[in-house]
Amino acid sequence: YDASREVTVSGTVRSVSAGGHPGLPSGAYLTISTSRGVVDAHLGRFALLGSQAVSVRPGEQVEVVGVMAAVNSSSILLVRSIHTDTTTFVVRNEHGALLFPRPADRGQVRFKLVTHGDENQ
Repeated sequence: YDASREVTVSGTVRSVSAGGHPGLPSGAYLTISTSRGVVDAHLGRFALLGSQAVSVRPGEQVEVVGVMAAVNSSSILLVRSIHTDTTTFVVRNEHGALLFPRPADRGQVRFKLVTHGDENQ
């Protein structure tokens, strides 16, 4: 994960999948319709779990930040954060490591939910 290659993708959520896509990394995905086409956005294994799970639905407008990656001749977006009108979900750190949605051992990073207007949550 090279943060200097991060891109921002804006569009409409077409689907949210917890089961992954054949031939691609396991975990949750968002399929996003953009002005340039459809993007498969990888959220990892933890994004839809826990009390601060990513909560987006088909038809919702999102802005997603991440790095495009080629996997088995497919292009996916490795998502670092998802922004909605009211909420920002951070699913990877700046190095691309997936964050966990549950309490972690001391020194480990936890999954983070930031509500707009309250950056300290």
